[in-house]
Amino acid sequence: MRATSVIACLILTAPVVGQLEKAKESQRRAESLPVEDEEGRITLLINAYRLTEESSASSAAKRAMISKLRAQIGKLDSRALSRIKEQGKAAIQMLKSAGEYQEAGWKRTARQVLDLAMELDPFVNPAEVAELQTKLQGKNAEMLALFEQGIYPFGGKVWQFNDDFIASPKLNLDTLKVSSYLQSSATVTGNCRITVEVMMGDKPGTLGITVGGSGRAESFYMIGLEFSDSKSTVSLHRYEDARFTQIEDEAFKLSSKERSGWVSVQITISDNSLSAVVAGKQSTSMETARTIEGTIGFLISAFTRNPDPVRFRHLTIDRLP
Repeated sequence: MRATSVIACLILTAPVVGQLEKAKESQRRAESLPVEDEEGRITLLINAYRLTEESSASSAAKRAMISKLRAQIGKLDSRALSRIKEQGKAAIQMLKSAGEYQEAGWKRTARQVLDLAMELDPFVNPAEVAELQTKLQGKNAEMLALFEQGIYPFGGKVWQFNDDFIASPKLNLDTLKVSSYLQSSATVTGNCRITVEVMMGDKPGTLGITVGGSGRAESFYMIGLEFSDSKSTVSLHRYEDARFTQIEDEAFKLSSKERSGWVSVQITISDNSLSAVVAGKQSTSMETARTIEGTIGFLISAFTRNPDPVRFRHLTIDRLP
């Protein structure tokens, strides 16, 4: 029957207040139809099934209604019920696959597979779904959302978005003419503390974290980090009129092991000042000519000696009084 094909492509939609009552009304109408009007009855029952899925009622009430509707539909068309059962089995298998992708670190793929499982059966193993959703809401999710709509004011290189970090382009040091810069949609307004972790690798290199840019980033401030075997440097710069001006810099030591792992960078903006703490051990600060407002970005210098991608993760922004 034409109506039964609808059940195979039901998709979970946003909860709608009052939909469960409409579903019960559709169910009552189906039950009041003559027995010989099989097509009319199953059409109304499928409509009730769809409305139940869309309802904002408690999970227990929805499960009870779904169970009753499945039984009624099965009596009228066993093939429809069979399709529902097959969808449930497929959803369980997809939920298992989503969990395996999450454990392997492929969080974006895990989210996509989980969404497909929920489309097939919105009520598949609620406890397992809730646990997986909690695991997928990692610290990096917010950063990815902020940068996925990012723009490239200059450099024109494509950055890579992975489940657990953002990676800069792999640079060709012979042909690189300008820095590669990725600007986010995260906006800095007023006093705040920005925290991010970076991984340069065990080779010497240069990177920057920018604050205060906008649009095509005519002006902003940058916290620069240069890692090398002999010493490392944290510096503060102002970018204006298409050039960088270094304001402050401090040298410090990072072991090769520390450089090859994740290094924390904490940036504090307070009134007309900017300060940075690197690896919890070295800090520098400067007075700014203006209140810092604008977006946050990541930059890889054209002068870096490391061709390998630099990784960024766990960006957080905490407002300060």
